[in-house]
Amino acid sequence: MYILIDSFTNTSLPLQNTMAEVIADSAFLVFNDDRFLPFGFISMFDLIVDSISPLPKSFKDVYLPCVNIPEYYCISSDTNLYGNINHLGQKKGTAWFRRDCLNTCADRVERLDENGNIVRLDFYNRYGFIAYSDFYDDNKEAVSRSYYSPDNKPILIYSYSSDTYCLIQNSRIIGTFAGTDELKTYCISLLHSSGQRMIPTTVHQISLLMKENILDHQTDIFLFQAEEEYRAYLEDPTLHGKSRHILIMNNESTKKYTLADSESALMIRYVSKTKSVLPLQQHALTLTRSDQIEGLAELAQSNPQITFHVAANTMVSPTLLAYEQYGNVKIYPSISPRKLHELFSISSFYLDINHYGEVFDAIVSAVGAPLLLMGFEDTLHNPDYILPEFIFAAGNHNSFSETLQQLSSDPALYVNYLNRQSEENNKSLEILKSLLSEGENI
Repeated sequence: MYILIDSFTNTSLPLQNTMAEVIADSAFLVFNDDRFLPFGFISMFDLIVDSISPLPKSFKDVYLPCVNIPEYYCISSDTNLYGNINHLGQKKGTAWFRRDCLNTCADRVERLDENGNIVRLDFYNRYGFIAYSDFYDDNKEAVSRSYYSPDNKPILIYSYSSDTYCLIQNSRIIGTFAGTDELKTYCISLLHSSGQRMIPTTVHQISLLMKENILDHQTDIFLFQAEEEYRAYLEDPTLHGKSRHILIMNNESTKKYTLADSESALMIRYVSKTKSVLPLQQHALTLTRSDQIEGLAELAQSNPQITFHVAANTMVSPTLLAYEQYGNVKIYPSISPRKLHELFSISSFYLDINHYGEVFDAIVSAVGAPLLLMGFEDTLHNPDYILPEFIFAAGNHNSFSETLQQLSSDPALYVNYLNRQSEENNKSLEILKSLLSEGENI
């Protein structure tokens, strides 16, 4: 079974964890190109390449000595962002390093002509070879893109001017596609011809499946993670009755919908993992887009044993930075994905205490990590996922601090509550299992 998604987002891994609990061989097809998807996710372009020339089964970082440049060229760098490619003192290009990896791993390589103009830009992928290259004209504009097999043979060629893809096999054109939608439709047909069932997550994907006459309302399921997609579905009567069940993943944007919105709709929570070991680490995490963090000063002063990490998706104000006057508070402006992943991995608590909107799908990510969730009534972004005893009255900083102190000093108690949180959030799994087990080929 393949779940179709447009892009890899913060909720993609939690959704993968949820689906893995109910069907072991589920995978994800990502339509928008992403060269460094994790296991279980494959891009549309990789799927096409794999259909012509099978991809490697393991991932490989591209270290600088492996970059495809003449052996007598050299790469020098004084930064962890990029390095210059030189030959006899003349710049021949630039190697850009991966942001989420060591600075010796290549992400893309820019090649210059003798006049210093860009002629080609190579993009490396998770398998350790060039995924595709952009080629430039004398006006420094990209004119074409070639997608490669592992042995560096072009499989798919895209023309920027005509918005056309050509599929290549044995140096011959075996297919042409006018635009991305035709390419998406081809990928859907590849999966369908191999007997794979697909679950769409957007209205546009549903229309592509309908176009190929793939939908069967006796067996098919629609799954929505985003409010705008479910709303678009509700507003389009031509789509109603085209599926057996509508699944809505419970997050901040979709939680306001009820089963009354669609007689076949079911709200499904993202799963929490359970832990029988003692994973307690003295770190708490909050993600924010504002500088209004309820009770942070009191929590930090009352719990010196805990380091409070507050990460933002933007630059931060002096008000937020001022919290670092407490030695156990750390502020992270414009946090990188790599650092955010690190904070989730070292934290034991997620404190939903930031006012205003949620960022990074924080609650769903914390549930999947899993972290024990706590918050105030007036700051919660999705109370469905939080145990009632850890929802505190607005302004009740003392009770919050005392409870946090108790949990942080008793690993067994912490694990007990964490597993209770997981059990509550996983109750919808049995419903999901029964739905996915119905129908042929599911």
